[in-house]
Amino acid sequence: MEFTSEIYLTKKFVSKEEWLAFIHTVSNYNGILRKWKIIITNDRNQIRYFVKTRCSLPPTINTLTSFLLKPAKEMKPPNYHYTLLSFPKIGSSIIDLINDSEIKNKGTLVYLEICFLKLYEDKIKSRIKFYLHKNGVIKKYSVLFATGPSLLSADFEGNKRYYYKSCPKYLEINKILHLLNTDSTNALLSVDTFPYLQGNFYLNQNNFSFDKHSIIIGSSGSGKSKFISLLIHNIYKNESLRQKYKVVVIDPHATLEQDIGGIGKVIDFKSQLDSIDLFINDHDDIVASTELLLDLLKSLFGDQYNSKLERVLRHCIHLLIAAESFHFSNL
Repeated sequence: MEFTSEIYLTKKFVSKEEWLAFIHTVSNYNGILRKWKIIITNDRNQIRYFVKTRCSLPPTINTLTSFLLKPAKEMKPPNYHYTLLSFPKIGSSIIDLINDSEIKNKGTLVYLEICFLKLYEDKIKSRIKFYLHKNGVIKKYSVLFATGPSLLSADFEGNKRYYYKSCPKYLEINKILHLLNTDSTNALLSVDTFPYLQGNFYLNQNNFSFDKHSIIIGSSGSGKSKFISLLIHNIYKNESLRQKYKVVVIDPHATLEQDIGGIGKVIDFKSQLDSIDLFINDHDDIVASTELLLDLLKSLFGDQYNSKLERVLRHCIHLLIAAESFHFSNL
């Protein structure tokens, strides 16, 4: 079984010494007499690096801070028509090879593969295959015993024409890693844990009290309504959660009703049957409950809301919740 990861560079120039250390470290992980590959692709001057090994690699390796690894789809070389033998200039970088191929009218380099084989101790054998595209035809060139580190190292600071796929921005989620697990059952969402953890991780509804300190933000079309609908649906289908939570959705635009799928009922507060006891099971924090209700009533009263009304409401709400008799009819 082979594992493919994309190599993200954390700076614009990674020296050949750093690449050599990377090659030796991965070779040791991969094992003696076991082949592994570094793949470079060139798509409209964007250079991307991949590694394919017999073992799964962690996001960070030892002290090699110039590299971050993230699992990727398997990379396969393009279909080619001819196999030739070529010897690029010693010490050439990937950018030198691309430029040299274009200057000599050989074609555009689109795919390069370096195969490594650890023999013993620090002895590593390598072989390069690179693919040039010209006039709709791709030719494959093979190079024996080539030096990999020089070819891998490229100065993207000084070569403005080419750019690399830099390390993606990621959230500092180290404080909530203990809330995540690999079980997708009752999961509300999948979380990209790169580069802290490897694999698929999920935020389970039972692992976090969503009724406390939660805010859902995002641009239009990012899935906020779908997330809320999933949250409500998970509560609805789980007996223990139905006993614990009571959900009230204030939706002025009525956009969630269809997403929720008819769960629950519309509340207009006009009768006892069409009302709801918002805090019937929560008397731990009467002050917070009172303030939340005042915010709700303030939005409903609009211009008619004033300081005198607020004082009366605050007193009444606090009294009813403390007496465990809060109901809109009583209020």
